[in-house]
Amino acid sequence: MSLEREVKKASRDLTHEISGYENPLTRIEVIHKKYTKLYGDMKRLERDHQKAKKRGDQLQKEKDTAKSELTKMNSLKEKLEKLSRETNNENRKLRVRLLPVVGSMNHCANIMIRPMFNV
Repeated sequence: MSLEREVKKASRDLTHEISGYENPLTRIEVIHKKYTKLYGDMKRLERDHQKAKKRGDQLQKEKDTAKSELTKMNSLKEKLEKLSRETNNENRKLRVRLLPVVGSMNHCANIMIRPMFNV
């Protein structure tokens, strides 16, 4: 609807603008100048629109790439956290298993070292 209003307004403005000229050639020249200006504006807007569209497509592609990278990084982070938990659990199990062994080794070492210092 607003496009129709703009067209009607432009037509009224042009009619009002050329009504001041009596010579038909002058009227044609005024209309030609107006048309040429509008055509140039339209072409410029089309170029600007194409640039904006291309930029939008590029930004969308960058966004998709970044989102994909984020997904990969989150997956890798989860795998590393899982591996870290598994490693910590394994370390805990080893400590529990080795605690008696280390204790008996310390006991044996104390038995062997004590006579050396009692001399």
